[in-house]
Amino acid sequence: MADSEMSAEQVGRQYIFALAGPLIGWVVFCVVLGLPGLLVFGTLVGLPFIYLFGLPPAVLIYCVDREMIDRSLPLWSRSIACLLLGGLLSIGLFYLVPLPLGLHSPGTLLGSLPGAVSAFVCVCWGGK
Repeated sequence: MADSEMSAEQVGRQYIFALAGPLIGWVVFCVVLGLPGLLVFGTLVGLPFIYLFGLPPAVLIYCVDREMIDRSLPLWSRSIACLLLGGLLSIGLFYLVPLPLGLHSPGTLLGSLPGAVSAFVCVCWGGK
């Protein structure tokens, strides 16, 4: 297969990161804030914003994971590396983008959880 062609497995992994990644991050964010009501309201009303802010980190993490697969790194090391990268990107996102509706920032440690958990789940779910 040529380098420019993608297998069905690679396309499936892209869908996991692009579609599930931001939603997983949103669910973890609502759990971290302790606002289950925000989960339903935010998903119905704020879905475009969930993807607007969650998709760029998810795509970046996918690209890093794809590069690590090309270098034949095992799943456990890829998942830990992406967990750390997702946490750092999540912290950066909370510092750069103000939260709507008067929500308070969850802080550095809790603020890293949405990206970290989302990245870890997507890498493990995508497997390989």
